Amino acid sequence: MLLGEYRYGVDVKGRLFIPAPLRAKLGETLVLSKSFDPCLNV
Repeated sequence: MLLGEYRYGVDVKGRLFIPAPLRAKLGETLVLSKSFDPCLNV
């Protein structure tokens, strides 16, 4: 489980940028959900 706040952007094609060190911890499958505040839950 990862906890914390990370601020990264979305490119012009709508792709979410996730840095390599964080991607390594997340694995190959992700689930994104829209939060009540203006955030995405990964």
